[in-house]
Amino acid sequence: MKRKRFKQKRSVLARIFRTRLIFIILLILVQGALYFLAGVNTKFQIIWAIFHVVIITTMTLIIINSSWHRNNYKLAWIVPVLLMPVFGTVLYILTYLADSRAVFAEKSKEILGKTNKYFENGTDSILEYLPCEEKSMVHLASKTYWFPAYINYESKYLSTGMEYFDALIADIKNAKKYIFLEYFIICEGKIWNEILSILKQKVQDGVEVRVMYDGTNVIKYVNFKYDEELTSYGIDVRVFSRLSLSYDSYLNDRDHRKIAIIDGEVAYTGGVNIHDEYAGLTNNYSSFKDGGVRLCGSIVNSFIIMFLHLWDLELDDMSDYKKYVIKNSVANELEGLSKKEKDNLAYAIPYSHYPRFGQMVAESFILSLINYATEYVYIYTPYLIMDEVMEQALIQAAGRGVSVHLILPKEPGKIYTYVLAHSHYKKLIKNNINIYEYPGMVHFKNFLSDDKRGIIGSINMDYRSMFLDYENAVYFYNDPILKDMKSDMEETIKKSKKFTMADVKKFSALEKIAAAVMKLIAPLM
Repeated sequence: MKRKRFKQKRSVLARIFRTRLIFIILLILVQGALYFLAGVNTKFQIIWAIFHVVIITTMTLIIINSSWHRNNYKLAWIVPVLLMPVFGTVLYILTYLADSRAVFAEKSKEILGKTNKYFENGTDSILEYLPCEEKSMVHLASKTYWFPAYINYESKYLSTGMEYFDALIADIKNAKKYIFLEYFIICEGKIWNEILSILKQKVQDGVEVRVMYDGTNVIKYVNFKYDEELTSYGIDVRVFSRLSLSYDSYLNDRDHRKIAIIDGEVAYTGGVNIHDEYAGLTNNYSSFKDGGVRLCGSIVNSFIIMFLHLWDLELDDMSDYKKYVIKNSVANELEGLSKKEKDNLAYAIPYSHYPRFGQMVAESFILSLINYATEYVYIYTPYLIMDEVMEQALIQAAGRGVSVHLILPKEPGKIYTYVLAHSHYKKLIKNNINIYEYPGMVHFKNFLSDDKRGIIGSINMDYRSMFLDYENAVYFYNDPILKDMKSDMEETIKKSKKFTMADVKKFSALEKIAAAVMKLIAPLM
């Protein structure tokens, strides 16, 4: 049965300017007209100068400066406001002061409030077996962010995209009850066609199938009505934050998560999207490095809840969580462990980042991993567009004697990300941080420290992942999977080129100028 979509109440401005494309064109024309009048009419120049500088610009800058965003993000908005006051000011107001974003933030909190009970599993019972810093980590995750820890689970590291898809397809074939798929990108090709063929058959067999993908897919990967095609096969489909000409300020928040759940028994996450490129089946890159993790056991419960949270966000009603959630008790699971196992307790915390909650979940886990490191930090990231907080965390870690290693792609796919990443190299290398470029694309988003802590998920080292998009990942402590992560990352380092200050000096003047300019608006990218 088709579920009713949640209808948000639009602000007055949003209702007046329903057609976003026409509105933006109108703003540009108004801005152009004002510049023209200022050029031909001396009297208008004086009046407009006062209005331009004192009223519009100053008031807007005050509003931007008082916002909760980081300074570099504020600067990214200040630039267009100064250059194009009418266009920049109104666009900022509609993007951050119109109430549609607030409506969806409140809707998210409402869903979390009603379903928080399904997360509860007695996580506090493991605290006595953890060192102080991990007690703080678990408390932060379970009490502040609602995400519990799990100890009774199995994990398998999948070091390549093809290994990921082989395992995922095998599990989908064995599904008996339901299949939930949520990916930022779903692209027609060999991989998706094979998965879709299985999904069609599973629907015929009575298996419930839900598929959710981000609305930006229609720009490049699927047609605008692809969800209708999938629905015709009996698949329940959600296009998250569907693109349209109608103005909605929350369109800036994308679903960048990667989650697969089969029968409540198996879950997958990582950097992989459903696209042949991630399996190395295209010629777009010399080599494509990505993968993820396969998880079994009670830990799948958090993935179920996270999936349903976003699925329900734009609907008036809510899913039947009781139908899918399987409760577990960490206290009971502890009783089955030996003293040695308790003293070397391994746990994992699946978590999700929700934009505009005022809780920097994605950033917090990564900063904790870096700040608690005493020996080494390894990082896989396709993008390096950091703010001063993350950059200083890395520099301070290196200053404590921690061996810090960043593994990035030589072929990132987007030229501006390559240029912006290079803009950090000089400062990082100068502070004894090791930077490597892999001969191809690294799309993994992995963080590892001291053979103790690791993160695998969808989170890039850029402002969009840290603050604007819906993201997910898993934090591991003492898990055997960390050895596999380390082995994989060290093998990748062997295949990569290490950058030195001599290499940085070879960056062209044009690249440096481009980086300086792009850094002004980098958080908006």
